[in-house]
Amino acid sequence: TPTEAEALFSAREIEVLRLLGAGRAAKETAGLTEATVAIYRKQAFKKLGVHKLPVALNKLHGEHKVVK
Repeated sequence: TPTEAEALFSAREIEVLRLLGAGRAAKETAGLTEATVAIYRKQAFKKLGVHKLPVALNKLHGEHKVVK
């Protein structure tokens, strides 16, 4: 079952966050350009109400409340 956070995102947004969290460089992420990855990251951070990747990943995994 998806977490509250996962329900807010497209599959691609979740994939990008997880790949970045696994240490992949933006240019290596899901075959997207660095600019596209930056857009996904910015949108995800805004949805989650965060400014850092580790906090975003914690929220994505249901460890904190999501900003609606």
